[in-house]
Amino acid sequence: MLHIDEQALTLLLQTGGITQIELRPAGRGYGVFVCMDRKEDGPSTAMLITARMKHQKRKQPRTWPTTDACVQFLKSKAQELPTIKIDVNQGGDDTKTTSQHPQ
Repeated sequence: MLHIDEQALTLLLQTGGITQIELRPAGRGYGVFVCMDRKEDGPSTAMLITARMKHQKRKQPRTWPTTDACVQFLKSKAQELPTIKIDVNQGGDDTKTTSQHPQ
């Protein structure tokens, strides 16, 4: 899976390079996964990460405590967003449902 940082996310949102955004449970919050069409390689998925510090061995996903906070963050990056899918766990089991956030 590809990794993108906040600067790349902003650029891709502003140029229309992202076709769909998924918010998925990640750790103690929700992470952002984007779907994009790459001309050479076809569709691919990338995960939004935080900037990796020198002492960190691997990059960590950027998370938000709620989906609302995450959507607000995305809206601050671009005026028009693609479809946003939100995956949530129900009742503490492994079942996931998907709903679409209205734009």
